[in-house]
Amino acid sequence: MASTTGTESEPPARGRIGDSCRRGAAAAAFAGLGAYSGCLAALLPTLKASLHATDATLGAALLAGAAGALPGGIVLGPLAARAGRQALSLCVGAAGLLIIGLAGASSMAQFVLALVVLGAAWSVVDVITNGVIVAHERRDRRPLLQAAHAYYPVAAMLASLGTGIALQVGASVASILHVVVIINIAIALGNIGALSPQVQPVAGARRSHIPRPVLIIGLIGCLAFLFESALFSWSAIDVAQVYASNAFVAALAPTAFSLAMVISRVLAHRRSARLSNAALMKHGLGAAGAGVALAALAPHPIAAIAGFGLTGFGLGSWAPAMYGMAGQVAHDTGRNSTIGEVATMSYSGMIVGPGLVGGIAGLAGLRLAVACLAVPVVILAFILHRWVGQPASEGEPPASPV
Repeated sequence: MASTTGTESEPPARGRIGDSCRRGAAAAAFAGLGAYSGCLAALLPTLKASLHATDATLGAALLAGAAGALPGGIVLGPLAARAGRQALSLCVGAAGLLIIGLAGASSMAQFVLALVVLGAAWSVVDVITNGVIVAHERRDRRPLLQAAHAYYPVAAMLASLGTGIALQVGASVASILHVVVIINIAIALGNIGALSPQVQPVAGARRSHIPRPVLIIGLIGCLAFLFESALFSWSAIDVAQVYASNAFVAALAPTAFSLAMVISRVLAHRRSARLSNAALMKHGLGAAGAGVALAALAPHPIAAIAGFGLTGFGLGSWAPAMYGMAGQVAHDTGRNSTIGEVATMSYSGMIVGPGLVGGIAGLAGLRLAVACLAVPVVILAFILHRWVGQPASEGEPPASPV
């Protein structure tokens, strides 16, 4: 039973093994999202051809689809505060079942509708999962987010590679997506009945404005998600279109991106006791910038794939570090609300990124569109240098990382 005094609800007698299993079950939701994202990225060249889409129309479809993430982020805070892990199990299962709609899409309108619905469902899963992991992290007083977020690129890597192989041997788009449905149903079942550390909301927890540290973290998330979503979504199309590569070679681009993110997050987890979240983000920015330059200028598909991988390595620690910052600046009773606010701002970048690349590609070509993604890298460098790690202004939390 949850405490009504603002204390954590997890019984201490559960034991470390039980805690580890519950953390793993929650973090597996990131794997479900990764399986969907990796599969979709590898399928995009095939879907683009089957739907007879241009770069511009596909970019518009991805833009509309990503817009579905905003409602999920906005409603997530109170939903997560009330239901916690139970909401996570329900939403992972629902998101998995909704993939069936994408598998059956035979027109651009159906494709866009499926993406919008899935964007909303997965944004809820993403933020609830971050809230659950942050609750474990704060209760156990040890870093967990970097390790938990590693589930996402591992699953995305395996899904994109498996999708490339499946397409090469003649599997249909629908059959590949149905495998992702089954994976997510299994993850949802694994979270049924499991409890997570949870703080009951108390009177006065609402606020009339978003504090400056949260706004800065949200701006960082917006630009980082713009950069990441644009490159990941278009990586397979870039390799397939610019270098006339087959489906398997094209799928190696999101695979390399995801594999590099795994390595980055494992290393970040090991260093997180010594380095702050801000330091982890700063260390990755140079690699991300070099990676996008290599991807844009590469004369050979292998070099372009290496560029996407280098970018993934640079960005690997960013999302967990950002949510870790959000957890640090939040009061216990406002944790889900703060994470929801940061996620909503971040998802605005996720919305713009793929559509922006599609729009520029339709006007000036895909290579120039990829090169233009150096712009958010420069802006992020300025923000990290100017604000992150600076003392908070008067009236804001003294322990703020921004």
